[in-house]
Amino acid sequence: MPVFYPIYLSGIAYICWFLGNKIKERSHIFFSYIFIAFLFLLALFFNLKADFSYKPYPKYPSFMAKGLSKIKHTASKDAAIWCWWDIGYLSQYWSNRGTFIDGGSQTPQRTYFAAFPLTTGNERLAAQWITFFLVQGESGFKKLTHKFGPEKAINILKTVLSVPKEQAKTYLEKYNLPPQSWLHFFFPKTNREIYLVLDYSLINKAYWWYYFGTWDMKTRKGHHASIEKIPQAQFKGSFLIGKKCKIDLNKGIGKWQGHSFNLKALVIINLRKKIIQKRSYAHTHGFILEISQPTNEAFLLTEKFYHSLFNRLFALNLPTPHFVNIYNTPHIFQVWKVR
Repeated sequence: MPVFYPIYLSGIAYICWFLGNKIKERSHIFFSYIFIAFLFLLALFFNLKADFSYKPYPKYPSFMAKGLSKIKHTASKDAAIWCWWDIGYLSQYWSNRGTFIDGGSQTPQRTYFAAFPLTTGNERLAAQWITFFLVQGESGFKKLTHKFGPEKAINILKTVLSVPKEQAKTYLEKYNLPPQSWLHFFFPKTNREIYLVLDYSLINKAYWWYYFGTWDMKTRKGHHASIEKIPQAQFKGSFLIGKKCKIDLNKGIGKWQGHSFNLKALVIINLRKKIIQKRSYAHTHGFILEISQPTNEAFLLTEKFYHSLFNRLFALNLPTPHFVNIYNTPHIFQVWKVR
């Protein structure tokens, strides 16, 4: 029942009472009660009719439920999901598995932890970061902060988790952390299946989650980077034409919504064959244009964003040794198994 119904019904009750009193003053009391009862039943009828005829429609499309249901039916019972907090509850519901973050747990610290692996260009670091926090949790990070403080703890995590376990011993010794006791902490043994879930809404929100994921504790700010999908993109000779957008692919210059820009590179990816063709332009600064074939979907992105894990997996759709795709609706919804 909508939250405003109690207030609404209270108002109707007051009107009935008020009119009943007026009638009582001018006529027989019996008829005033009959009138009040009639008004109340009439209001109740129309409200119940509206309530029972209401049809709620799903907020998210069915293919998202289908992809998450695959986790539900194929993953181990203790499997966990890494996603952005916006689809945390959705992921929990359809997969029947836990998530690292959801709409009720997006604290500043947890938001940073969730966003960081999507921003990094080091796939190993992203995979080992996700595994670390899903096993050790925020209490594991707290253990490091007690010893080194938050800023240094983050730097240690990024350094140690960016290399294989065998190579990490050198860094642990550098930080005076005995490898025999700390290796298991940074690289916990687990048979728990872990899944990374990415959806199309992350494209529109990239400006902010990239900022959160690149937050620097020393400067107290992050970096803004972006990716924009060019609507209705199609080739016309040497031009890529889209809604309010025209790009000269020979010269590497374009105009979008009245603003001119340069291209630094053109990247064409064949989604079926996983083959990339890249062309560089003479411009020192500029955007990178990604075109996916055979669909001809086009994305305009900043150079920083181009090197992110999110771009590699979601836009370019390229598997890595650390992320294996198990469900894919290109550029809309994907599920990756973390290794």
